[in-house]
Amino acid sequence: MRRKSLLLTFGLLLLFLGAVFLTFYVLYKHHPSFYRAATIVEGPDRTAQSGEFMSRSTNLMNSIGNFYPDWWEVFTTEQINAFLQEDFVRSWGGDEFLPEGFHDLRVKIDDGRVRIGCRYGEGFWSTILSIEVRMWLVANEINLIGVEVLDLQAGALPISRQMILDYISDTARRKNIEVKWFHRDGNPVAILKLQADQMRPTIQLQRFELQTGKIIIVGRSIDSQFTAQPSKPLKN
Repeated sequence: MRRKSLLLTFGLLLLFLGAVFLTFYVLYKHHPSFYRAATIVEGPDRTAQSGEFMSRSTNLMNSIGNFYPDWWEVFTTEQINAFLQEDFVRSWGGDEFLPEGFHDLRVKIDDGRVRIGCRYGEGFWSTILSIEVRMWLVANEINLIGVEVLDLQAGALPISRQMILDYISDTARRKNIEVKWFHRDGNPVAILKLQADQMRPTIQLQRFELQTGKIIIVGRSIDSQFTAQPSKPLKN
């Protein structure tokens, strides 16, 4: 009887551990709905949307680089995701710009928030890492952007945010962006200062807004002597 009881206990323990592992694996392998929805079928429409993103990005960068007095642009979720799945991979090196093991970026933009997802790893243990942040232009300050980290998950499992905090800090420093951290309601918040090494910045970001399905960027060049205007108007 004692042996049967021991075997029964051992069997129940194995069953419990199996259920725990299965639950963990299902949650770990979960694909967020926004990630699935952001996948665009390869074809002419994806190519065109990717081309539109590159055209708008080039227009914005040229306007800033040539010190146009005023510059602006709008990027839609469809354009961004098309670029990430098309030209970013084929022409820009794709994974070379990402940490090792990361690939297949996807984005969803809501009012004031952005969700970014990517696949991490290969095969059995691969998963979708996703981060949700709130972003805003700090009022009454020059070139300060607030970024509040709301959530970080592997599949449907919450994970430590320290990894992404270190990545944001390291990436920002390489791009000449000063980062200061504090906490609000338990969430880490980064304050990013553009052109941090310049006593007098050459640009001023006047509008940085996340609306559902699009990002709006508006700014001006400081002390510009040029009168040229951007090559195309803002399409809201």
